Amino acid sequence: EENFNVTKKRALALNKKLIKLPELRDQVNNEINKYMTTGVWTEECFDQNLKKHYLPLNYVTSQSTTTPTRIIIDPSAKGKNNISLNCTQRYGFSHVGDLRGILLKFRAAQQVSVGDISKFFNSFKLTTEDRSLTRMLIPKEGFGVTENPTLIEVVPTKMGFGDRAAPVLAVIGKNSNVATFIAETATNHQDDVNRALI
Repeated sequence: EENFNVTKKRALALNKKLIKLPELRDQVNNEINKYMTTGVWTEECFDQNLKKHYLPLNYVTSQSTTTPTRIIIDPSAKGKNNISLNCTQRYGFSHVGDLRGILLKFRAAQQVSVGDISKFFNSFKLTTEDRSLTRMLIPKEGFGVTENPTLIEVVPTKMGFGDRAAPVLAVIGKNSNVATFIAETATNHQDDVNRALI
C-alpha cells in the first residue's frame, strides 16, 4: 500500500530536528554523502509498473571515533495496511547452532580461530524490483539545511543490516565464499582448512 506521505512526514520531522542540531546535522549529511559517493545508495528512475514502498530514515549516535553517527533505514515501519517490508521477508534458518556445544568445543580445542568480516552486510546487491521497495526520501540540499527542502528519492543498491533476510543472506554468502576458498586451497591442506572453517 502507498506509504509515501508517511515517509515524507518522517523525513520532514527529521529535517526540522536537525536544523536545531548543526553538529549532528553535519555528521548525518556526511554519512549520507559517503553512501551516495560509494554507490551504496543511488538515485534511480523506475518503470511505472513496479510496486513501490518507502522506508523512513533515522540516525543513532555512538562513542565510535570512526562512525559517531550511523544512518538507520527502517524496514519495520508499517504502512496504513499494517504491513512493513520486514513482514514480507523470511528469517531463514539459524546457522549459529547449539551455543552450549560451540562453547564446549571452544574450551576443549587445542587451537582456536576467531574472525570478523568488515562491512559484510552491505555485500549483497538488490534487484531492480527490490530497490523499488526500498525507496527513501532525503533532502536534495541535505538534512537540516533549509526549512522547506526538496525531497529526492534514493535507493540502497545493497541489502541493509536491518532487513529481516540480511542475517541468513550473510550466512549463505559466508558459506559460499568458504567453499570457494577451500576449493582453491592446495589439496594437501584442504582437510585442515575445511575443519577450521566449516
